[in-house]
Amino acid sequence: MTYQKRYIAYASAMGRSPDQQLAWDETHWPGGKMAGFMLWISEAWHRWGQAPEWGDAWSDRQHEMFDAWLSGS
Repeated sequence: MTYQKRYIAYASAMGRSPDQQLAWDETHWPGGKMAGFMLWISEAWHRWGQAPEWGDAWSDRQHEMFDAWLSGS
C-alpha cells in the first residue's frame, strides 16, 4: 500500500510503521479509522501555524515547509 507522506509522519510520531498504525487505528477508532490521524494533523497544523507571519492563507511553499517540519527535516 502507498501512504501519503503526512500519514507516514503521523505513524512515525506514534512509533509505528504506516501499516502498523493503520491496524492500530482500525481497532482504536472503530467507525472512523482516520480519526486519530485527523486529530493529530489538526493539532500539528495548529502548533506549526502559530507563527504570526503565516497569516490566514498558506502558500504552496508553506505547505512544503509544514511537510518538512512534520518529517523533522
